[in-house]
This record gives sequence, C-alpha cells and structure tokens, in this order.
Amino acid sequence: MQAHLTDSYIARIKTPDSRVELKDTRIPGFTLRVGKRAKVWYFRSTVGSERISSAPSTWPHDTSEVIRIALKIDLALANEL
Repeated sequence: MQAHLTDSYIARIKTPDSRVELKDTRIPGFTLRVGKRAKVWYFRSTVGSERISSAPSTWPHDTSEVIRIALKIDLALANEL
C-alpha cells in the first residue's frame, strides 16, 4: 500500500493482525513496516550497482520528517563515493 507517510497519518494506523508495509509516495524505497509490537522505518535503494537497505529507527522515536532528512543525507553521501 502506498501513502504519504506523515506523523498524523501514522498515528491513525490501527495495529494489524499481520505485518503491513506502507510505501511512501515521496521517496522511493522509503517504507514503514507496521506490526503488532512496533512501527519500524525501513529503506531500500540502489546506488550505482550497490544495493542499500537499512532499518534506521522506529516511529514515534523518530518522526517522518527526521527520517526523511537522514535518508537524503545518506543518499547524497553514498552518491559521492
């Protein structure tokens, strides 16, 4: 499922019976995995020929905007290598 992942949208998500992945409409590869115990940020991308994937944090520990900024910085640094 795709959605614009904002904090207000995420706060309204009910706990699913099984894990659900919500893909952001603004940043390709930016996903929120929603499970019974946690909402975990996840990112997967390809830079050059190298595949990058990470699970940088959980929501609400880090907001959607904080994670977006961190991802943009990480991608910029990866593209410089």
